Amino acid sequence: MDRWICSAGFLGIYPPGFVSQVVAFAFGLAAASFFPTIVLGIFNKRVGTVPAVCGMLAGIVFTAYYIITCVFFGMEPWTFGIFEIGINPQGIGTVGMVLNFIITLILTPFFRVPDQKTQNMVDSVREPEGVGPAIEIEMAPEH
Repeated sequence: MDRWICSAGFLGIYPPGFVSQVVAFAFGLAAASFFPTIVLGIFNKRVGTVPAVCGMLAGIVFTAYYIITCVFFGMEPWTFGIFEIGINPQGIGTVGMVLNFIITLILTPFFRVPDQKTQNMVDSVREPEGVGPAIEIEMAPEH
């Protein structure tokens, strides 16, 4: 715990870039770790804990590695063989996010489905309180 506090203090005194650059890193790391898990947690009742955690770890480790090696060690940005110039470290969170989605969706069929209580909770998140279930578009009366 003390190491994390010291690391945060050190980076506060000697930031790796301007405030906007550090904020972009933070949003990239959040996009690579939390965003796919939140989206899949709401819209896919099949995704379990193990695939979600593995996807989060893959996304954040990839993104953090890229940011750290580019900013602190001067690594040349990667082109991935499809871009003319390399991807800026501030924008690599998008690639980490896609990696998170891919890993989570590949692993999902190999692990058990969440229990019924969890699936009911996901259903409750999808519906507004006191309104009832959503209308089936095919069954809705035309305007």
